[in-house]
Amino acid sequence: TATLVPLFGFPLLYLPIHIVWLELIIHPTAMLVFQSLPTGSLRPQGPQPPRGQFFDRQQWTKVIFSGLLLAVGVGGGFLYSLAERGGVLHGRAMALTVLLFGSASIAATLSGLRTRAARWACGFTVLTTVALIEWPDAGRWLELEPLHLGDWGWVLLLSALLAGAVRQITHSK
Repeated sequence: TATLVPLFGFPLLYLPIHIVWLELIIHPTAMLVFQSLPTGSLRPQGPQPPRGQFFDRQQWTKVIFSGLLLAVGVGGGFLYSLAERGGVLHGRAMALTVLLFGSASIAATLSGLRTRAARWACGFTVLTTVALIEWPDAGRWLELEPLHLGDWGWVLLLSALLAGAVRQITHSK
């Protein structure tokens, strides 16, 4: 989305401050959530793919589908907000919220929130996202606008869909 949105003539989706914010959330989440899980706990259950492959063809299809679902949610939320909500600042807020909530839902699903680090990282992501999006002073600094109730519904729906897709990948037989 960071590349495609501007290539199609729309305003930049992420400003440098947004990239820093994403880096501060997503990388530590991955490190903290997954480092303490038992080896092999993320490997899909059921028949294993041939040696040297992590996923079989069906599982790869589900992984790609999940990634596309998140990308469509981010890009679609941005474009909808540009057209219906009236501005780039609102669109960026929507895109970042979808991306961060989606990331948290994927991490929560994969980790099962079995560790304290997983619970803290996912909770921190959700709470800081809500605070930074909805707090007007932070919004001005980050060049974002608060989301509307319907926007939050879209974010939660997409997060639930992502969690379900990831659950299907890891529990496919």
